[in-house]
Amino acid sequence: MAQVPPLPQGLRMAGQPAGSRSQNPYRQDTYQGYGEYTSRRTGGSTSGQPSYAAGIRSAAHTERRNLWILILGILSLPLSLPLAACVLCLLLAAALVILALLLALVVICAAGLFSTCVMLWKMFTLLPADPAGSLYLLGTVMAGLGLFCLGTAGLWWVFRNGFPMLVEKLSTLYRRLKEKGKGKNCA
Repeated sequence: MAQVPPLPQGLRMAGQPAGSRSQNPYRQDTYQGYGEYTSRRTGGSTSGQPSYAAGIRSAAHTERRNLWILILGILSLPLSLPLAACVLCLLLAAALVILALLLALVVICAAGLFSTCVMLWKMFTLLPADPAGSLYLLGTVMAGLGLFCLGTAGLWWVFRNGFPMLVEKLSTLYRRLKEKGKGKNCA
């Protein structure tokens, strides 16, 4: 379809005020033929109705754009699939590291509590025979209690602050990705 050039500056349509073209210098009006006066900026006539030609051009442009996006998507598969697999593996590794750290805190708590109980029992049984050995076992009991308290404090912090912070960061990341995806679909 041939493009119709814009009207010369001195010409005007019937019924149009004499100074209307000079009032809005950014408006590019064209005469489409058959008495229809259409604005390029809005893609419609002066009555506010979109022109048929503008709709056809828009649909063809959208189809062509979608075709190119599909072709580029297919051509990028050899690169994007391994990258997606790498990202998934990294996310899985991060989740496993977090679970391993939580398990380590639980093991520290259990080891501290178990060693405290065993050494306390051993200390009381050894006290009459060897008082110096009992003092050594008293030190191991204190160390076990310290490990238990340290592990419990770590677990308390993780459940009190760590999980809500992790959930907040993940929800913020999801929200940003969702907004970015909406922005790409609209453009």
